[in-house]
Amino acid sequence: MSFTIFTRQADVSEFEKLKQLSRAYYDENHPVLNDAYLNWIYLENPAGKATLVLVEEEQIYIGVIALIPLVLKVNGKSQQACFAINVLTHPEHRKKSLFTKMIKFAKTYLAEENIWLLGHPNRNALPGWKRQKMQFKPEFSAYMPKFKWPFSSYKSKKITSRAELEALPETFWQQTMPENTIYLENSLAFIAWRYLDAPFSNYTVNLIQHKNNAIGLTISKPFKGPVSLMVHYASNGDAIDQVVRTNRPTLIMSSSTGNYADKLHAGCWKLPLNKTMPFFLSSWQTEQDNYDFSPLTLAVCDL
Repeated sequence: MSFTIFTRQADVSEFEKLKQLSRAYYDENHPVLNDAYLNWIYLENPAGKATLVLVEEEQIYIGVIALIPLVLKVNGKSQQACFAINVLTHPEHRKKSLFTKMIKFAKTYLAEENIWLLGHPNRNALPGWKRQKMQFKPEFSAYMPKFKWPFSSYKSKKITSRAELEALPETFWQQTMPENTIYLENSLAFIAWRYLDAPFSNYTVNLIQHKNNAIGLTISKPFKGPVSLMVHYASNGDAIDQVVRTNRPTLIMSSSTGNYADKLHAGCWKLPLNKTMPFFLSSWQTEQDNYDFSPLTLAVCDL
């Protein structure tokens, strides 16, 4: 049987066929089989609707990559980007190299649209992404923030509503970053959608203040026992080493190299773990400029 590969903007009308493919892997309690999750991740993103790379045979989806839009800042200018999630190929069609074909198709489509692609592929998927010449960066390593000192002037306040984010001054969202730096745009709309509105996830959003001035955010989720995983952090100044320090055990996966990473690590201990995490950012240029990628966090992939 022949099949076709194409892109389509996500729409409610696609949900049933997507869920039919997902049932080949997941039970009915999985988020990808829930309309609330699909609406949130594919349709409600303030950066735009998801683009689906689809493989269809006889009007049945046998493969999918969902490309989720986000906005990067490159030397202070906006750059459209996306990250890939919910990558599936039907188990009855594994001999057709659908995974490789979908990556090739996505690569061509994104290059034509000048949309960058980011990802932290797991070890099983890593060879496929590498064969397609994704532009891999230094792997993320494990760190633990140092505890802040008692009576520290840095305070943490839990954010539970969009209204609390809206009460922050506009200057809070205007990060000051060095030149040749690439980072995720920390807009109010993105943070609220990505973390406060997320179904099936339990994120903790903390506002970090110094002498009653808002200076940064940390966002974490449960990991193992009392330990949480910090999936995103941001500072509108040079105090990132203080921003990430918390009063509970927290794991951070961070780039091991880069000027921003050096500042971050001043407030952390490097853990003696062999666990690392691959990371790529493909801009479809033959050679990338000498940018500092270390401000990028797990915010692009921890779904």
